[in-house]
Amino acid sequence: MPTSKGAARLERDLTTGSGHRLRVLLLAAILATVHLTLHVGLGLGGGAPDLLTLAMLLLALETSPPAAGFLGMALGLTRDALAISGFGAGSLAGAIVATLGSFSREMVIQRSASFFAFYFLIGKWLFDALSRIFGGGDRSFLEAAVIDGGIGAVYLAAVGLAIVLLAGLFQKGEAK
Repeated sequence: MPTSKGAARLERDLTTGSGHRLRVLLLAAILATVHLTLHVGLGLGGGAPDLLTLAMLLLALETSPPAAGFLGMALGLTRDALAISGFGAGSLAGAIVATLGSFSREMVIQRSASFFAFYFLIGKWLFDALSRIFGGGDRSFLEAAVIDGGIGAVYLAAVGLAIVLLAGLFQKGEAK
């Protein structure tokens, strides 16, 4: 019987403990690397999914609000370094969205597919809307944030849900 207790503890650690957090951290690092490869290395631009926002939203679920705000700011700053205009808009939007996202981990009992889909959809749309507000630009808010942001949010929710499913980040049982 000691092996079954050890196996149960290992499974619990990998789904809710420090092992789970390590998997999320590694996944976020991989997502950031792939994002930069797709957007900068291959030049796909808007055709590639916004994996930096996905990494930010996943990290926000695993950290405290101040840490999430810092990570959101850092990933937003990475995005701003690649932008032509509006420097600082992604950093501020990332800090706000990641901080708000970190509060959701205390409110959710179980992280299911519907939770992740809604979380990614709202997180991406809010990030795009705030980036548009803070960064300005030449297009109208309706076109940039509502239409393009909505399409990008649905795209990220689909891609994010597939990645979370493949990474096995769904929780079985109650939240931490």
